[in-house]
Amino acid sequence: MHPNITSRRFVEKLRAGLAEAEWITPSPVIAAVSGGHDSTAMLLGLQQIIHPSSNLIAAHYNHKLRGNDSNADEDFVHELCNNHGITLHIGQSDTENQHISEDKARNARYAFLADIQAKTETQAVVAGHTLEDQAETVLLRLTRGSGIRGIAAMQHKRTLKLDNKSRLTILRPMLQITHAESKSFLESIGVKARHDISNDDWKRFARNRIRHRVIPELATINPSAVHAVARLAQNAQLHMDLIDSIVDEAMTKMRINGTYPQFDRQQLIELHPAIASELLNRIYMSVVGTSHHLDQSHINSMLQIAASPRPADYDLPGNAKFESTYRTARILKSDDYSHDNIPYPPPIEDMLLPIPGSICLGDGYTLTANMRKVPDDLKQFTKYEACLSPDLADKGSLVVRCLREADIFNPLGMDLEVRLQKFLINSKIPQKWRKRLPIVTSTENGEIAWIAGVRIAEWAKVLPEHQQCVHLELKNRT
Repeated sequence: MHPNITSRRFVEKLRAGLAEAEWITPSPVIAAVSGGHDSTAMLLGLQQIIHPSSNLIAAHYNHKLRGNDSNADEDFVHELCNNHGITLHIGQSDTENQHISEDKARNARYAFLADIQAKTETQAVVAGHTLEDQAETVLLRLTRGSGIRGIAAMQHKRTLKLDNKSRLTILRPMLQITHAESKSFLESIGVKARHDISNDDWKRFARNRIRHRVIPELATINPSAVHAVARLAQNAQLHMDLIDSIVDEAMTKMRINGTYPQFDRQQLIELHPAIASELLNRIYMSVVGTSHHLDQSHINSMLQIAASPRPADYDLPGNAKFESTYRTARILKSDDYSHDNIPYPPPIEDMLLPIPGSICLGDGYTLTANMRKVPDDLKQFTKYEACLSPDLADKGSLVVRCLREADIFNPLGMDLEVRLQKFLINSKIPQKWRKRLPIVTSTENGEIAWIAGVRIAEWAKVLPEHQQCVHLELKNRT
């Protein structure tokens, strides 16, 4: 094929890929260039498309994984950009570490690219992922048990939320271009790219094993196996487009306001499993920033937990946690889960509450006790207030403590005593709240008079003949 035709066809396919990735002409972009054939071809192809030339910026990150070879890659990209008049930004790892994981290397590179994107105010970062990269990603995710979104693999455009809270928009215009087409384009314009020998190490990296061992075996069955796997990703994405529209509607109907997205648990388990799975995947992505480590086994476990009315939580990859309560289900960061908004103070030792008087329970919480006239309407108070029999003031104080294993409680409206643990479960009090509930007891006999925010005891209620009552109130001043 004539060199000019090869070059023209490559550029036209790249232009079509940019349109598929929703590149807004002539918005400036950053080309992520490693120095390999694909990213080098992408950079020089973009230079023929993007005008003015100042709208194209190159970025190279030196991971320092291969010693002199890594430095040679950096030198190559520097010379390439210098020869073609392209502005270049270079980032480098602080340390030389040949055993860094693929995830950590990718995260470091993404953080560098996000920083350059923010500084240059560019629309996006353009990556040189090819048709082969797409097929490898699909196969890799299949081995990890990914759901349909995982099979859909890489999209032409995606915005990631990184660990440092920054965002990175990535365009992938080469998903329909093969590695061979990249090499042919470079040959047609007389450019020789670098070769990363680590890409040949199939024993160390899973992706390389798929590239050098699995795909060649598949090609013996179907010479167009790479194209077939890539088509599978396209078909999966068509299904995902439909599912996404249904999930959008479900999320709007089911969402409950809160610091983290919460959803009605019962409605969640009533959804079709495909919709419920994608809804959980969507929530996970909003919290963690990526669904890279979430597979179908994690989603199945969340759905199984949600199907039970018993409150439970489940650790997820990416320092996240799934929590299911009687009413809600949500995903949040594990660090935030331990500091979550629980409407009670931390667990306390036994404390005396004078009548009248006030005590500090910690974290800005106070519990006050006063004598007052019995109000006309005992239902006017919040659940964090209680009016109790004036007989409780005979000893001049009450005891405030936390839950004990053997606690027995006589709930208001009942003529019998029940195990407090069972009562709290039946009252749908979340498990992580129970050990922090302030429990007010009689100084005389230790009987439970009030569980703050839950219920008073039948024996401690105000009677019609009472003129005064003990008024208790739990407050948070923070």
